[in-house]
Amino acid sequence: MDNTSISERILGRFGFRSEKAFRRDLQEAVKLELDDRYRWLSETADAQYWDIDPDSESPAYFNQSDYYRISPLVGTALDVLGNDVGLSNFNVFELDGENETALPNHEFELLMRDPNELDSGMDFMRDSGIGYKINGNYVWWLNRASKEEPPAEMWPIPYEMIKPVPDKRLYISHYNYFSGMGKTPEPLPTWQILHFKNYNPHNRFVGISLIESLAMTLEGNQGMRKTKRDTYTKYNGSPPSILSFDDWIPDETWRDVKIEKKNAAMRNDMMMIRGAKGGVSWMSRAVNAKDAEFIANLKADMETTFNRMTPGLLAMLAENANRATAEAARATYAEKAQWPLLETFAQKISKNPLPVYASEGKKLIGHFDDPRVVDRELKLQEQKEYAKTHTVDQVNQEYYGEDPLGDERGSLLVSEIRTAPSSIPVERETAPAPGGNDLSAKAAIDELMTWRTVALRGKAVKAQNFLCAYVPKELALSIKSELPSANDKDTIAAIFDRAADGLRPKTQIDPAILLQGLEAGVRALEAMR
Repeated sequence: MDNTSISERILGRFGFRSEKAFRRDLQEAVKLELDDRYRWLSETADAQYWDIDPDSESPAYFNQSDYYRISPLVGTALDVLGNDVGLSNFNVFELDGENETALPNHEFELLMRDPNELDSGMDFMRDSGIGYKINGNYVWWLNRASKEEPPAEMWPIPYEMIKPVPDKRLYISHYNYFSGMGKTPEPLPTWQILHFKNYNPHNRFVGISLIESLAMTLEGNQGMRKTKRDTYTKYNGSPPSILSFDDWIPDETWRDVKIEKKNAAMRNDMMMIRGAKGGVSWMSRAVNAKDAEFIANLKADMETTFNRMTPGLLAMLAENANRATAEAARATYAEKAQWPLLETFAQKISKNPLPVYASEGKKLIGHFDDPRVVDRELKLQEQKEYAKTHTVDQVNQEYYGEDPLGDERGSLLVSEIRTAPSSIPVERETAPAPGGNDLSAKAAIDELMTWRTVALRGKAVKAQNFLCAYVPKELALSIKSELPSANDKDTIAAIFDRAADGLRPKTQIDPAILLQGLEAGVRALEAMR
């Protein structure tokens, strides 16, 4: 259909074009150009528009969320994971090449701790983690006036209340928010939405829930639990028994018998019958092999659910777990369940909205605290090997992220620090003279003795990670490089004793007192003549 007016068509015959017509033609040209560049994505958005059905609410996401309410397996697994995610701290860094510089108390860090007037930072991230694992999607609404502005608030939106709307050309036009009660959905612009989604093999715009792959397992598990409930609430913990009558019982009498049997079962009492014709026999219904597998089936469902949603968690919480197996399971859980979820949030935040906080020419990146378990002994061994061929400055930069020392020490190998000549300046005040008021040397020696005690007790990891407040940094680094090769307590003690001797004040004699002593000695010799 031609949308041009009669006046526009008349003017067009003489070569004139209205501003409205020019803008319309420009928009169409841009759309055609974009369609030519990304036709495959345009076709995908057009086809999947109808798969999503963005104009109507979907009960599927509500049904998935309801498993958190009714299933103890889903609830337990996600409560543990959600709390761990909620307790994780988010940190902002400035990226300079391969180096990351922390920006403490960055504006977005503070927003993550207090995202809105209702939620704390713990609430916000806990709900986000649980919601994402349940639905495979989760959405934050960013309260901001434009995509160039940082958000003033962030609000979580359960995914059952929102849907993306593909624009049939490139990607997503907007999001429809459903407030409920059959109301018309409210459109929200894409720059106000932060959408986290799981992998979906059939749709680029929405994630897929893990609940879908567990639906039959959870449904069967709920059925077994209902059977158990009925056994204890209706049959007093015993399977229904059988009453057999030899003769036909009249209907009126039969109704009375059934009522009395039901009442007796509820009281766990014996039902007695009189006046019945023929014989009456009672048969107990024994628990068959399938019923005996009830507990085993519940455990199998628990294992399937936990391994799908939170790998490693079940082994960590197992009743027969010891310290070694629990720590190994904790490492698996942190690496396979907790860390990927935190990175899903962190990388999406780094993409949007973190760039709006960056100054010109700078790039920001965000990370949550890394929960993965590190083998400290292996790490220390790696550091020891690295220090054999690298300087003090290189070791400090690689393992501690510290700036160069700024003097000759930084260019020495760690092993050379122990034999460095006294001409190399040491950033440490000389030991005070006896009776002086400077207590720094005494504090450093006391700290060395505390460190020495930790090492002598065989706590190698704590000794290597000992934090020094008074011992000079280069001395502490030298001690840490020697400790791994110390195989007995005498060697360990000698390392700390040498270091303490170097910090103890040397005895200094006042020249005037020395001269007076010499004069007194001379006078005594002269008196003996």
